[in-house]
Amino acid sequence: MARRKALKTIWSLRSIQSLKDIYIWYAEDYSVSRAKKVVLSIRSKVRQIVKIPFGYPIFPYTHPKDESVRYAIVKGTYWIIYEVTENQLEVIDIIHASQNPDLFKVASSDVT
Repeated sequence: MARRKALKTIWSLRSIQSLKDIYIWYAEDYSVSRAKKVVLSIRSKVRQIVKIPFGYPIFPYTHPKDESVRYAIVKGTYWIIYEVTENQLEVIDIIHASQNPDLFKVASSDVT
């Protein structure tokens, strides 16, 4: 049986900034050690997503609904929002679960 080619992982500028903000928040409010652990857990989850990109729920806040945009939850705290295309997985953003997801609606034109 042919093995499926691994998807290339792309991090949007927004997701990179979110990851930096998460790191800074944990480093300032807790410790650098904890900040590193949180960021590593998010990056690890992205590596898991690449293995089974359609194994996670469709992100419910896309308009119009887009089955290629999905999300995965890291330790009940962060939503990793990503889009799957034929050759790549793009991490669109990382949001805290307590934030209102309606504020982070992904317009079809934002997803490239």
